[in-house]
Amino acid sequence: MSTKTILILLPVFVAYLLIGGGVFHVLESAEEIKVRDRVFGLQHMFLGGDLVDKLQPFCAEDAGGEYDTPCCVLKSNLSTIHDFMIWYLQETLNNLTSRQAENSSCIEMEKLPLLIITPDQLTDIVDVVGLSIDRGLDPRSTEGQSTPLTWGFKGAFGFSITVVTTIGYGKLAPVTVGGRVFCVLYALFGIPLTAFLLSKISKALLKLSCRATERVCRARPQWNRERVQKAAQACLLVLGLVLFFALPTITVCTTEQWTYWEALYFMFISLSTIGFGDYVIGMRKDIVYSAFYFAAMFVWILGGLVYLVLVFDLITRGLESIDGKVGSLETSSDDREKEMKELPEVETAPKRRAAGHPVFHRQSQDPTQGSA
Repeated sequence: MSTKTILILLPVFVAYLLIGGGVFHVLESAEEIKVRDRVFGLQHMFLGGDLVDKLQPFCAEDAGGEYDTPCCVLKSNLSTIHDFMIWYLQETLNNLTSRQAENSSCIEMEKLPLLIITPDQLTDIVDVVGLSIDRGLDPRSTEGQSTPLTWGFKGAFGFSITVVTTIGYGKLAPVTVGGRVFCVLYALFGIPLTAFLLSKISKALLKLSCRATERVCRARPQWNRERVQKAAQACLLVLGLVLFFALPTITVCTTEQWTYWEALYFMFISLSTIGFGDYVIGMRKDIVYSAFYFAAMFVWILGGLVYLVLVFDLITRGLESIDGKVGSLETSSDDREKEMKELPEVETAPKRRAAGHPVFHRQSQDPTQGSA
């Protein structure tokens, strides 16, 4: 019955995630596009327009592959740049020229002091940078190279996974009223569904371990059953470590260009549903992510959560077993103390009976009364 339940719940669970991803995409994507337009518009205001158009004729034609920049201004044309600047910027330009290597034929445009802004414009920059970070967009993104759309279908599908699994990295949240209302309703039904599914799969794996133990014990009746069961559980744990920690860690480490320990840290923080959000996959603006990578991460999260539920269940059982042993020791100790307290009363009972006997009573009377 449990296997049939799992086979029914799995497609229901996947369909639930797909529906959630589609709804979040529809509700939140328009707002995200507005934020991106504002960020890229501010960039174009300062780094584009007439200023760049006037500088284009002075860009070195052969500097396309020499620097990671769309334009390098020839040193011989720095006097032209001076026409766009206030007189006190001349010293800055001279210092910039002196710092360049002698064999370099041009200076990267990003290093030139081209911007003159008002306090209001500076405030706008700070506001836009903060807004872009809040909405999951790298502030250094450009229209040609930016982080993947957060509320595209892939991003929205990933968000729906973090909702029903309660991972909640904290990097992304709905900002529209409709998105927030739907998120509450979606989590209200999705979290119990996920917990029920994970519990069923975990119990099925434990049953599989017990069946393996029974088969081994039938084949080798001389072996200790408890040891065989522990060995089967250990094999299950090792297999889970390889499938849900070792291999995914290597994949994430290679794709996200993290260190191995950073990727391993991300694995545990995610699967344990702590979800700090200091490391999140799929957020690099300089990496083109494949659909297979996100699909593999979905399978990893679902399987890894089942594995950790199994591990935590085994740890809980072990702690309960230790607690039971400690409790039995405390009970036996209390029984012994009770017996020791009752022991003196049993020994003194004959003395109390003897004290009440007429012979002893007469002996306890005053001798002068006896002679009378």
